[in-house]
Amino acid sequence: MALLALTLAGCGGGGGPDPFPSHFNTEVVWQADIPAAGQSTCFDFDAGSEVPTCLGNAWDLKITGRQDEAPMLFTNSGSSGTGQGGVYVRRAANGTIQQVLMKWFHLEQWKDGATNPANREPLPADAYVADANGSLLNVPATLRGLDEDHGWFIKYTDASRAQAAGFAPLAGVLGADPERGALIRGGEGNNYARMRLKRVSYQDPKNLNSAQRWTIQFYAQLPGR
Repeated sequence: MALLALTLAGCGGGGGPDPFPSHFNTEVVWQADIPAAGQSTCFDFDAGSEVPTCLGNAWDLKITGRQDEAPMLFTNSGSSGTGQGGVYVRRAANGTIQQVLMKWFHLEQWKDGATNPANREPLPADAYVADANGSLLNVPATLRGLDEDHGWFIKYTDASRAQAAGFAPLAGVLGADPERGALIRGGEGNNYARMRLKRVSYQDPKNLNSAQRWTIQFYAQLPGR
């Protein structure tokens, strides 16, 4: 079950109307209860709700539980679904993928999921990458000091460092990093969202094996809105 909020995002302060207003004007919050290992839950950010089955193009983001590991994220595309979704990637000059997750303040500069914010030119056809034997949303872990940096979250390997960062004083606890996020295209192919992980909570804060809930925030660009 997911609790959610669907609201129009507020506009900025004075100075007159923005000549290039953002189309990411619908905020959706998915409080996703992580399913059991091998099970999946899918969300439609157009409707602001989970869908009964992960079939067709009506869903936009999938979470799949894993045994003793963090869940995985998928778009409705390629090997993960029959939709037209995908993950926006930044490419190097030679065309290789350079970056998937971005700093959130960079994502906030995007006003249209189909337009380059730097020059307002349409994005190339390969800007969004479909899932293939997994999803680029699941970035490889690196080290942040002595802890594991998984992009969306930090896995703290020391209880004191976890506590100093504001999380439960447990080695192995996951702490969300809302300063990073991704740009995805939804299953319908004409809907987009800036998304980030806002919070990871545990049913029993003293037991890392208890059920997890991930709070994922979307700023969606929806057709006709």
